[in-house]
Amino acid sequence: MLLKTKMVTSSSTQTVTFTRTDKVYQDDTKKNTTGTWTAAPANQDTKLEVPAMQVPAQKGYVSQVDGKYTNEIAALALSADDLDKALKQGKTGSITEKDVTVTYIPSTKKQTITPEDDKDKAKVYDNSKKADDPANQQAVWKAVTRKINIVNIQGDDPTVITQTVWYNRTVTVTTTIDASGQEPPAYSTSAWQLADGQKAVWDEYPVPQIPGFTSLIGNKPQIIIPAQNVDVNTPDTPVNVTFYNDADDPVNSDVNLGLQGNWGYLDVQPHVDGHNGTIYVKGWNATNESRKRNYHYIFVLDYGPNADPWGDTRNMQFHEVGRVLVQNEQSRPDVKAVHNVWNAGRSGFEVNVPINMAGVNPGDHLAIMMRWTSDPDGNPSTVENNVSVKGSADLYSNLFSIDYGTNVGSLDSMQVAKNKLHVSGWHASNAALGNRSHHFLILWDNNLGHEVQRIEVKDSVARPDVANVYPGLLNAAHSGYSADFSLHGLDLSHSFTVISRYSDSATGEGSNIDYWSEPKNLIGNQSEANQAHLDSVNISQSGNVHVSSWHATDVANSLETHQYLILWDATAGKQVGAMAIDTNARPDVKRALPYFNSDKYGFDGTFTNVQLEAGHHYDLVSRFSTSNDAKGNGDDGVSAYTDYWFNDAIVMSKNQQANHIDSVAKDAQGNLVINGWMAADYSQAYKNAYILVMNNATGREVTRQKIDNLTSRSDVAKAMSGIYNSGQSGISNFTFKLNADQQKALKGNSFYFILRFSDDENGEGHYVHPLLLPKLQL
Repeated sequence: MLLKTKMVTSSSTQTVTFTRTDKVYQDDTKKNTTGTWTAAPANQDTKLEVPAMQVPAQKGYVSQVDGKYTNEIAALALSADDLDKALKQGKTGSITEKDVTVTYIPSTKKQTITPEDDKDKAKVYDNSKKADDPANQQAVWKAVTRKINIVNIQGDDPTVITQTVWYNRTVTVTTTIDASGQEPPAYSTSAWQLADGQKAVWDEYPVPQIPGFTSLIGNKPQIIIPAQNVDVNTPDTPVNVTFYNDADDPVNSDVNLGLQGNWGYLDVQPHVDGHNGTIYVKGWNATNESRKRNYHYIFVLDYGPNADPWGDTRNMQFHEVGRVLVQNEQSRPDVKAVHNVWNAGRSGFEVNVPINMAGVNPGDHLAIMMRWTSDPDGNPSTVENNVSVKGSADLYSNLFSIDYGTNVGSLDSMQVAKNKLHVSGWHASNAALGNRSHHFLILWDNNLGHEVQRIEVKDSVARPDVANVYPGLLNAAHSGYSADFSLHGLDLSHSFTVISRYSDSATGEGSNIDYWSEPKNLIGNQSEANQAHLDSVNISQSGNVHVSSWHATDVANSLETHQYLILWDATAGKQVGAMAIDTNARPDVKRALPYFNSDKYGFDGTFTNVQLEAGHHYDLVSRFSTSNDAKGNGDDGVSAYTDYWFNDAIVMSKNQQANHIDSVAKDAQGNLVINGWMAADYSQAYKNAYILVMNNATGREVTRQKIDNLTSRSDVAKAMSGIYNSGQSGISNFTFKLNADQQKALKGNSFYFILRFSDDENGEGHYVHPLLLPKLQL
């Protein structure tokens, strides 16, 4: 009997065989009998069922059988009647197919939710819940909030000002389905980042003032809530603003509103606070004109360098360089005792006024202005009503000055790092203010006695340590610099000075204030010498130039640690070969030159695929560089290097040639059998090798013959390594054919050979040949 199971992606047939034994009699008197259905022995089970079947596993998927998560197709129970009915269909019956649907579903699903996907901010972090709360794990947005609750003096609901800074992130939800169908999600997130268009700050908020009342925050008089920098971990912050009825204020309960005047005093000379780039001002200011003018500002005014020290600052020309709101007025019962006017009992102030440094030029005179106004921004009010008075009540101090003479700095470090000359230090001076807004660093080569580079510093480095020592310099806290000079063109064995310059010119060549650092030598007390010697040059193999020598310089020990060799065609004015090499030990150099600090100054290398040209002069350059480019020549346009030039290391001269006849014999046909060698620098250009036989008696040529292939001669290469291609100079058993007339001409007469390289196929044209070879006689 058969049972078939279907799958979505393929069809699989599950076959189970059941049998029974029936007895059928031919004798009609006997009754036929039907046996009992049993499973065939191969099924290893006696049950009348189609056994359970394991669903084939698919990597990365879980299975469903007829919509339920399982990895097994359940057994199908059968009855004897089922099998009887099947059998009636024929001698071998089959049960109608039962379809079982198996579905594979990915076991892992990922969904990424970006801020763009959640524009409506549906998934917002709940600060009241823990970070591992499922809702917070899915949060795409986070609000950092300050709520300002302003009490209504009439008893109505408070006014709520909400300041929110939004952060967002990307959330990835990974769902893994197990065999039972459970889908526990896992969350991964990117780091929180400030949302587009947001600033990481709660803005300053001026508390709206009510005439006859004083605003309080934390039970202290305060009329402005300062700005506050925030980050994603800043907790939500409530600020509660209440009001105090001035009628109940003992400070103003007995004032004489009839007193006319504006009184004030600076308790200490205003001075620079270099930690904050501010001017510290401490004093008091009291006047009945401060009534209905709840905002008390302190200004720093600049009168320029030519102001009259004894002039009336109210009537002299000035420009503002800083202002600050007095937020916490100080108790001054001493002032109230003398000037019993409005708010005199708390007319004291102690503030740091932020200074616009671009507005203060060296030598300028300054003054303090104290102002009462109903304008929240500190300007004279333009509104007149029951809560505001037009104009302002201003009081001016005498002129004062700050220290423009101190000019200090330091070069903290100078070192080669990341193939740059890195410098760091600081330079502070009040003479660097105003128009001197361009900060330059100039590299001065003390050996050459002139500038070699300059760069403009765009970003200063915080230096609170400098402000601790020089608190009277406005730019002290941000006087640091950290910058990189290019190494290209620098001789690192030289001494350098860094000039820090503040200038009013974009080029650094205007009105300047300079600080010269102490000279700095990058190689310390090591020798500045640069010495070398060329031991050998071998050009005996065409296409290769082998060199061996030494080059000693201490700058290579710690700075320019990468060595290169360069072959320079001085005639053509171009590089024809370059390679990076490893230095090797030369203890002989160390013994001869003990002032060098290393013995690894030797080099040995071969230029390959080099085409030397006849008549050209070649220089060899040994270079130590800060560049580490194995495919370059040590000069990448940004690196420093030290060269030693071996001039005329190779001269491809017409006079550079040699030859020799090792033996001459006569074969049975009367021909000459010649062995020897011939080499010349100009064989590079004159590629036709000829032997000429000359009659000594007449001085005339008898005959000539071309040598098509010169053979290898390692002995000649060794002895004549300075001659081009001398390793391929051999004349080996060369048969010089002579006809009968030529043999007759030579018989009994002496002769000699000329070994010639020519640019002509016939051996004429331009040619070179060395001294005439010895006379021979057959």
